[in-house]
Amino acid sequence: MTAEGDNAVLMQKVVKDILADLQKEQHPMPKMTKCPKRGIPTQKVVTDFETLVNLIYYREIVEIKNISKELQLRILQKGQKFFDVWQYHLSDEIQNTAKAYAERMLLEASLAELEKCDHATAKEVLRAVIRMNCVYVVKNNLGWYLTNGVISEEAGQELYESWNQVVKDVVPHLNTILESWATPKHTHLKPPTVRDYLGYMDKGTYSDLDSAGEPFDFRTTGVLRAKM
Repeated sequence: MTAEGDNAVLMQKVVKDILADLQKEQHPMPKMTKCPKRGIPTQKVVTDFETLVNLIYYREIVEIKNISKELQLRILQKGQKFFDVWQYHLSDEIQNTAKAYAERMLLEASLAELEKCDHATAKEVLRAVIRMNCVYVVKNNLGWYLTNGVISEEAGQELYESWNQVVKDVVPHLNTILESWATPKHTHLKPPTVRDYLGYMDKGTYSDLDSAGEPFDFRTTGVLRAKM
């Protein structure tokens, strides 16, 4: 693999910088407000905002401790060369650590913007989007949380069931979110998937994009699109 634009290689750079900052005591570990050993594992539901934030913070903390411990074990105790350990033994750990760190940094940046927001409706939308992303991140790493005893099986099942609801909580705001990106409003540039795709498919004239009509506006209907 080459380093130019390769995310896997860039992840190695991220983790090397984290480890270097740890040696200098300059890596700011996230601050948790819930205990991941005696508190969170007893919860039947982990999709509240505070718990989700703590779960994302905790994964970074554990991944950094694990990779640091493995490096010390192999290099200091077993006498293996750093290059060999890094290239041949810690590939998965490196990727996991970097991703956990990135997820935490993105979450903290989002929370900072949420704190600064003084518009009530905008704050509601931001909070819904941040919560949806948190559920998505934890759901994608549910095996890790279950294996490490942080989330109970009951809470894990509930998390999966809650996923559809947190998505629905964001749906009414989709048009507002898309407009916030300042994308030019040219209907013919929007694919049928964000318009009347059922009517478009029924007509069978796939080259006639105008038959898909105007972009769908969740704010005026308040309901989800029908499934194909």
